[in-house]
Amino acid sequence: MDKRWLEEQKHEFHEMDEDHDGILTKDELLKAYDPMNRVHINNQIKKLFSKVDDSPSDNILTLNEIQKHADVFTDMRILDTEKALHDEM
Repeated sequence: MDKRWLEEQKHEFHEMDEDHDGILTKDELLKAYDPMNRVHINNQIKKLFSKVDDSPSDNILTLNEIQKHADVFTDMRILDTEKALHDEM
């Protein structure tokens, strides 16, 4: 497993754990994954760009970049915290 990815997941876990008790309640998860939660959305977009935005790193995605990295979009590990959350427990 990618060490950097795991560190990012741990950071997200701690952000979602609002009462800092080391566990995520259903309410904390619902709030974290609410589509209107800008922090979560921004984190996921940053991860996506870090994996797909090729040289030059210009904060835009071309069709070519998306096609070249189709595996990122189909793998969805970039958006999947299930394994990281399981590993934390």
